[in-house]
Formats: sequence, C-alpha cells, structure tokens
Amino acid sequence: MKSIFFLTCIVFNYSGILVYGQQIHIEQGLADAILINKPGANGIKIDSAELFGIRISSPKIHGLSVSNAGTDGIFLSFPKDDGVHILNAGDNGLEILGPTSHGARISNAGGDGIHISDAHDAGIRIIGSMESGIRVDDAGDDGLLVKDAGSNGIRITGSAQDGIRIDNSVNDGIQILGTQSDGIYISGAGNKAGYFKNDAGSTEAAMHIEHGDDLQPDIFIGGNAQISTNGSYVLQLDEDDNFEAEQFSIKASAAQGGGDVFHVSETGDVTIAGNLSKGGGSFKIDHPLDPENKYLFHSFVESPDMMNVYNGNIILNERGEAKVEMPEYFAALNRDFRYQLTPIGSFSELYVAEEIEENYFKIAGGRPGVKVSWQVTGIRRDPFAEANRIPNEVLKEDHNRGKYLHANEWAKSKGVSQLPLIETQPRTIILDQGSL
Repeated sequence: MKSIFFLTCIVFNYSGILVYGQQIHIEQGLADAILINKPGANGIKIDSAELFGIRISSPKIHGLSVSNAGTDGIFLSFPKDDGVHILNAGDNGLEILGPTSHGARISNAGGDGIHISDAHDAGIRIIGSMESGIRVDDAGDDGLLVKDAGSNGIRITGSAQDGIRIDNSVNDGIQILGTQSDGIYISGAGNKAGYFKNDAGSTEAAMHIEHGDDLQPDIFIGGNAQISTNGSYVLQLDEDDNFEAEQFSIKASAAQGGGDVFHVSETGDVTIAGNLSKGGGSFKIDHPLDPENKYLFHSFVESPDMMNVYNGNIILNERGEAKVEMPEYFAALNRDFRYQLTPIGSFSELYVAEEIEENYFKIAGGRPGVKVSWQVTGIRRDPFAEANRIPNEVLKEDHNRGKYLHANEWAKSKGVSQLPLIETQPRTIILDQGSL
C-alpha cells in the first residue's frame, strides 16, 4: 500500500475524520483506502475543498463505505467541484449503513452534489438512515448524477424520512443514465418515497419519464393505486403536437381479454366498455343561433330499461297501409317491442296490422296518402345487456346508509346546512399491472 499524506490538520474528535483543504492522498490500496466504523458524529466531514470533496477512482470493492455514524455518514460543505466523485467501483460506488441522521449531506457543491460512474453493483446503496437517505442542497450542477451502474442506479431502503432530498439544483435534481436494473429503487420510506417539485417559475416538468419502447409501461404501481392532488389534475395528450392520434386508455387484465375498458382519443372521443353510472348528463354545443356568445344544452333521455328508440315517417298506400322496414340487426338486438303511430294532417284510425317479424311491421286502417309518424322501442337483448342488466332500485351499502351522493343539493332541499357525503366507489376494474 502506497500512501502519501499531506497533513495540515487531521482532528479525530466527534467526526471520524475532520479535514480542512486537501489533506489525504492514498494510491493503490490493497484493502480499504478509508474505513470508518462507529464514529461519534460524522463519518467524514470536509469543509471548503478546493476541488472535489471526495474523489475515489477504481476501488476493487466499495468506493466509500461508512458504517454506524453518530450523525451524518458523510457531511460536505462548499467543495469547488463535485461533493463526492467515485469512478469504477468493484461493488457499490457509495455504501452508507446506519447513520443516525442523513446518509450523505452535501451543501453548495460547485459541480455535482454526488457523481458516480461505472459501479459494478449499486451506484449508491444506503440502508437505515434516521433522516434523509441523501440530502443535497444548492448544487451548482446536478444534485445527483449516476452513470452506468451494473445494478441499481440508486437503492435506498428503510429511510425514516426522505429517501432522497435534493433542493435547488441548477440543472437536474437527479440524473441517472444507463443502469442495468432499476434507475432508482426506494423501499420502506417513513414519509414520501418520492417528492418532486420545480421552482414556481419553471416551464419544465417536475418529473420527466420516457421509455425506449412505447409498448412497455413507463410507470408501474404495485397493489391498489391512488393519485391525489391539491389542485387540478391535467393529463395532456400529444404534448409534442405530432398529430399521431394520441390516446389515453385503461386496459383490462389479460384474463379479461386485455382490451380497453376506458379510452379517450386526442380529439375527445370517449369509449367505455362497461356500464356508466351518472347523476345526470347532457350535450353541450355552440348555440346554433348564436354560436359566438351562447351554449346549448340538452339532457339525455333516461329509461328504467336498456331501451333503444327507432322512429320515422311513412306515406300510406292506396289501401291505407304501409310496410315499415327496420334495420337488419333490429330483431337480433331487441325484444319486447312497443309501437306508437300518429297521422299527420288528417285523422285516421291507424293500427299495427302485423307486429315485427323478419325486421318489418305493417300499418293499416288509414286513409290513402296520409303521412304517418311512427315510433318503435325495443329492449336490448345482446349478450352484454343480458349479463349486465341495470337494476332500478338498490339498497345502499351499510356503511353508506344515511349518506348522499349529492349531499349539497339534498341539504338545500331539506333546509339544512350540511349532510354526510358518500365516497363514491365505482365498479371495480382489475387492471393488468403491466398494462398501464
């Protein structure tokens, strides 16, 4: 082991090593270049380094290993370049185990807060921090840069607070390139596993995720998923305006066929594979008589049945009769037919002479040449409708008794200030975890 020491001041106090300026230079270590176990405070503390806070090249195993520090595993302040710079580690680039405070805390680095390249295993591995796994404040460039790790870019398990906390980096908060396994792996965080926030004036995304294969998922959420927001939640399709008919869809599991159960196209068309339950509905269009200044609404037509409506006008022949042709699919789609006949311009004793058979019905009893307006309804009998009849009256669940879907409106009608609200539970859709 060839060691060269430039010692202006080495103080073994609460910190494992407290260094001012460039103090220690070690070449060709056969074992650990620096190994620190159970320091009373920081494992390593370095203030105001002229270049890198710590720089380690090509160690056979870990670039830097710190165990059981009383406070921070590593504490670096004001290095002129990278806070920690580790290249070509044989195992983990940086391993910090069991600090009582931050795994690594780096402030005001002139370059990257931490820069690790070409580790054969994890770029950074931190286990059991009592506070942040890594905290980087005010880096001049990237808060954290990890390149070409053989396994995880970053792996953090069991942090009591933030897995990684990075504030006010001039460039990327975290940049990870070319890892062979996970870019970032965070498990067991006591608070938020991931928290991303831009400066209020930023025009860039707080998080940018892009997959090389458009058929593979960009985000995977294990178990039941929930997305919460303090304000509006906006999903923008076709952000690059390439007009390639972008879409938003939710797919069923492979066992359910794997098709779209919900689909929204870039142009606003919506497709739903199952039933839709709603409090009400309407169309909303530009008013045809004043499209610049008004909207026009019409409510949907509702029915207790899964009803289809067909109508039209027809002229009676010289015998006061008419044969009304229905669509080719009509009999296959419908059952329980109902009829309405209205003569126009003249009274006629109209009646249905022959009910629908082979997709037509016959009108008789009228005067020759009279115009007749007709309407026929049918109840759907296709396989989906038969298997998914919509019930008309249903008892509320025990936990929702006494609660309201539209609590504000019922409160006003009852003359009270407030009524309990049902937290709506839509029909359960089982999603293939790899399909989103």
